[in-house]
Amino acid sequence: MFILVKEMKSNYPDLEKCFGQFFTQSDQDYLFPLLVRWAGNEHDAIKWFNKTSIPSCANQTPIQLCQNNQSNAFLEYIHHIEYDGFA
Repeated sequence: MFILVKEMKSNYPDLEKCFGQFFTQSDQDYLFPLLVRWAGNEHDAIKWFNKTSIPSCANQTPIQLCQNNQSNAFLEYIHHIEYDGFA
């Protein structure tokens, strides 16, 4: 018996290419649509991820947090903001 496995393609290939290595697939499934919804499109989400300082994270950008092995701190920040917290 053969089982055909369908390869899932990301709806956010540019985000996945730029930042996928920092997050699990589950985290990407949560984070990428949220960032695109907030930013308006994938390109602006990437720009935000690279350039926006987060005051509550020592003014690091999301990419800096991830590069410094603090992806979980970034995800906690996003969860906080998503549920009506202040930045």
